[in-house]
Amino acid sequence: MNIPLTDMTIEPVHGCDKRCPFCSLSQYPADSEVHYMDSNLFYNNILSFLKRHQTKFSKISFSRFGEPTMHPDLLDFIYQTRQAKPESKVTVITNGHQLRKRGDTSYIRELIKAGASHIMIDCYEYETFEIFENDKDGLEIEPSYGEKGTVWHTFENKILHVSFLNKPINQVDTQAGSVPYKNWESYSIDPKKLPKRVPCFQLCHQIVILYNGNVPICCKDGSKSLILGNIQERSIEEIWGSDFANELRYALFNCDRELIPPCALCSATCGGYYPLGFRKDYDRNHILDMVSARFKPDKDWVHNIREFHKENAIPKYLKELLDRKGFVL
Repeated sequence: MNIPLTDMTIEPVHGCDKRCPFCSLSQYPADSEVHYMDSNLFYNNILSFLKRHQTKFSKISFSRFGEPTMHPDLLDFIYQTRQAKPESKVTVITNGHQLRKRGDTSYIRELIKAGASHIMIDCYEYETFEIFENDKDGLEIEPSYGEKGTVWHTFENKILHVSFLNKPINQVDTQAGSVPYKNWESYSIDPKKLPKRVPCFQLCHQIVILYNGNVPICCKDGSKSLILGNIQERSIEEIWGSDFANELRYALFNCDRELIPPCALCSATCGGYYPLGFRKDYDRNHILDMVSARFKPDKDWVHNIREFHKENAIPKYLKELLDRKGFVL
């Protein structure tokens, strides 16, 4: 299959100054080590790819399993990305770390100046939102407060989206089974209603690059248990178009989520289209062999699957894979 790559998510930082219970990072101690992407990895591997890749990207996002604004070179990452892809949406998703650190919105203004076209600030406490409210002069805010206290701001075709969560979140996803199982019920996740026989097209348009160059199956896999490759060892083009990635796509297009452990416990789905070259026939055992060779879950994912198993049946192929890997449920 020839799958056009139009969406990239880059993780500048793995680690965060918060521990939200609906996030996969909540399973780690608050004093866990924070990992930063080597700037040379961004410039030599990611930026060089963006410069040579002719296809227009709909979105390039700096986010994922950490707080991106903690990276000392984020502003230059954004500036260089904007220069390489001037027509793309360049997004930053932050919990407001720099607002709390500086006590004002100066960093948000620097993000806009660097070239960020969309900034999402999720304020999980009133302190952060208050800092924004007290220093929004010049941002020409047009408030539109909804259930989450959302503000949209247009600034020279740029959008600033600020959410103050003034009421508990009641709908999140399992992040491919990496959110602690004990927290699922609190966020309206019913393990008996996971989308077992629903196609997913996330791997049809988006590539995720973690701080160390690893490429997980998708942005939801908080455990990073199934890696497609590493951009320091293979090019982004090779990883995206690899036989392994395509075999996973065949399984996901045909609703065989249980062949892929992160997907088997994922409550999210991504819509899309069937690409040219898509086929209905594929070898489940071959895919199982490929996944088994690469599947490396962390202890927290294993704990989650064991807790899940206490109340729910494990899908057939997932059970076979776990047996192959020697996991006792």
